Order: sequence, then C-alpha cells, then structure tokens
Amino acid sequence: MSAFPSDSHSSHLPASIDDADSLAAFFKVSRACVRKWTREGLPCIRLGRRAVRFDRQAALAWLQERSNGKGGSK
Repeated sequence: MSAFPSDSHSSHLPASIDDADSLAAFFKVSRACVRKWTREGLPCIRLGRRAVRFDRQAALAWLQERSNGKGGSK
C-alpha cells in the first residue's frame, strides 16, 4: 500500500497551485493586479485570513471567459 494517493484520486487535484507572486509571474502582471482580479472574482482558495492560493487552470479559464465576455482588462 502506498502513502501517496492513487491515480483515481489525484485526477481531482489541480495540476498547479500558485500563490499570488507565482501567479503574477506566470501571467507577467503585478501582484496588485492579481489582488484586483481576486476582488473581481478570480477563483481562489483561502487558507486563513491572509494566505490565498490559486489553481492555475481555473485562473486561465476565468481570464479567457472575461476576455470573451466583456473584453475584460488586465
């Protein structure tokens, strides 16, 4: 028996979890921009009062939806 989750369970886990700095670097925007997007509805996982993590695929989907919908801003 393995100490790691089986493949059937790992398919439910996000491929990449980022903090605000990592997500900002990935999208080549400022951390302030990521915080603004979060206030505007960017999907995030809150860990306590200040710690926030982001599923990179969910963030990509959210940004694509915004850009297709009302021409959203960066």
